[in-house]
Amino acid sequence: MAYLDAHRIHDLVKEVSEDSWIVNDEALITRHHSQPQQPYWEGDQGSFFTMSEAPIPKPPTQRISDDCPITDVVKMSDEHWGLFKIGQAHLKVTYNNGAQEHNTLKALAKASFDFMVPTEYCHAVYGNHYYIVHTILPGKSIAEVWHKTDDEELQMKWARQIAEAYDQLSKWNNGRICGIDGGNLTHYYSAKDDWENPSMFTPEVIQRNYEEIGLDCSEFVFAHNHAMPIAFMIDETKGLVGISTWGSAGFVPRDWVRTMTRTNLYLESMPTCDNNNWTIRDKRLWEWKMEVALAEKGFREFWFAHGAWRLDDNDPLKAEVLKKLEGRR
Repeated sequence: MAYLDAHRIHDLVKEVSEDSWIVNDEALITRHHSQPQQPYWEGDQGSFFTMSEAPIPKPPTQRISDDCPITDVVKMSDEHWGLFKIGQAHLKVTYNNGAQEHNTLKALAKASFDFMVPTEYCHAVYGNHYYIVHTILPGKSIAEVWHKTDDEELQMKWARQIAEAYDQLSKWNNGRICGIDGGNLTHYYSAKDDWENPSMFTPEVIQRNYEEIGLDCSEFVFAHNHAMPIAFMIDETKGLVGISTWGSAGFVPRDWVRTMTRTNLYLESMPTCDNNNWTIRDKRLWEWKMEVALAEKGFREFWFAHGAWRLDDNDPLKAEVLKKLEGRR
């Protein structure tokens, strides 16, 4: 399957010098050969990296060289959402229109969960985007290991560990839909209008959306909201080690947890799964085992209703879909 052109990284990352690069026209990444005073993370061979705002006016840049230390983790990053590996850390870029991930990571780190979460090195807002650099969790991602085993009991074990983690998270409650820091929950699948418009993600708007879908909004529980194979790190013997990608996390109806995983269980992971030669069977097993594991924890799903809700009112399919939905009730 074809995704963005292989040279898309050259549009997102520009080289200033052999030791500095500009990401997304806003963030200046600098490589140091001695430990800097500002917040940093480690690279290879004793180097260090820092992040700061790109100067204005911008310095002259050129196409990145082949030995550039910045790579696109998901092979589909763009100016709106990106995940890059730089040295021994990940840099994530998102729109700055809601809850901020560093606050979520701090709150999760204080809790006694059975899984690891990344540790922040630094974060900043440049222009309209939020940038966070954090550790890379140990282990291998589900994307790297799922297709390598024919042991379906082992796969079920991994799925149940993820479901258990999601159940642990759901013990946190809140009185409204929002991020851990009170910021808006900017989750694409919770809205159907302009995703770049912050007014589409206020607690009132999102709750109305969930109610229109038919979710039980009597309580709001904490959820990861970004289930995908590269988000779950596995030790092939012990199982789940940690969970990453917390930028969409926040308080939602409990019914949303499995509705979201049923709607899309790949998100930005699909290129990685395809590059690792996942077969159709691998994908179906991943989807089915996650469905079973979450159902065992009592999570309900409203996938069909969510799909109907997302259809435009003028879509000729909507009436037919709603009729089928009514027949299911």
